[in-house]
Amino acid sequence: MNITSVNSMLMQDAYCSDLARELHDFLGQKLFVANLLVEKSSLQTSERHIKKMLVDANKKLNKTIAAIRELSQTMNSLQLNNAFFYITLENLFLLFEQASDLEIDFKRFHIPNELTDKAKEQLYRIIQEALTNTAKHAQASKLIVILSQKKEKLYIKCMDDGQGIDLKTLKLGSGLYNIKQRVESLGGAVKFSSSVGHYFQIYISLPAEYIYKTEGTPAINVKSN
Repeated sequence: MNITSVNSMLMQDAYCSDLARELHDFLGQKLFVANLLVEKSSLQTSERHIKKMLVDANKKLNKTIAAIRELSQTMNSLQLNNAFFYITLENLFLLFEQASDLEIDFKRFHIPNELTDKAKEQLYRIIQEALTNTAKHAQASKLIVILSQKKEKLYIKCMDDGQGIDLKTLKLGSGLYNIKQRVESLGGAVKFSSSVGHYFQIYISLPAEYIYKTEGTPAINVKSN
């Protein structure tokens, strides 16, 4: 076994350890919240409150089941690096849901390319800024985050159901300005759209050459038995 093979195995072991720890924290938090809601429901006297808590607990459990199923498929078909990144995003969404009344619906369509380390760091910060901006200003109850790839471009869409804003009066505060700067650092473009009283949307497109690893940079793959 040559040095390259040994280094590859060590890198894969390190990523597996990171993924296992992230997965433990992510699933543990989701199950803890669901269990807490069930326990609280047993202390309620109002039928309406009991029903609401049980519905919320059921949503958490369904999200957990979906995350486990998706992770299983991911580890059989995609690169471990990307899998770890998506789990980290899910953890971020969970923390925001716990800290606010915001419900986050994360949708990710098939993204076969391996993201560079810089792209993953910037994408995480971009989405984090979008969450913070929504929580601070939108007065929204739900935020939809979508990652998709089409024609060698990665797209990010963040849309809330909040109060919206008249785009003619839109001024880029620190949050939206930071998003714009980070997107441009990846060679991408960002657009804002809104309807007063209905929604605010951030739409980002990123070119492949700035965010995906080249063919000369092999990704670590997890193969099923």
